[in-house]
Amino acid sequence: MPSRLCALRRQAFHRQCRRCYYCGVTMWLLSPDELPGGSPSAAAADRLRCTAEHLVPKSEGGPDTVSNIVAACAHCNHTRHR
Repeated sequence: MPSRLCALRRQAFHRQCRRCYYCGVTMWLLSPDELPGGSPSAAAADRLRCTAEHLVPKSEGGPDTVSNIVAACAHCNHTRHR
C-alpha cells in the first residue's frame, strides 16, 4: 500500500476511535494484540484488521483524500463489494 494511503488509513483509524466505519467493531492497525479481551484466533483477527476504504471507488475517480478514505474492518471491506 502506498505510504500516502497508509497515512490516510491510520488517520481514519484514529479519527473513528478504532471502530469500523460500517459495523462499528473494534479493529487493529499494527497487531492483533491491540484488540481488547485477549487473543482471537488468526482467522478472527484477520477479519478485524483495519483497511482503507474509498467511499467513492478509485475506479469511479475517487481520490486518496481524507474526505474519501475511511477505516473499515477487512470483513466489511471485502464483503460489501459482492
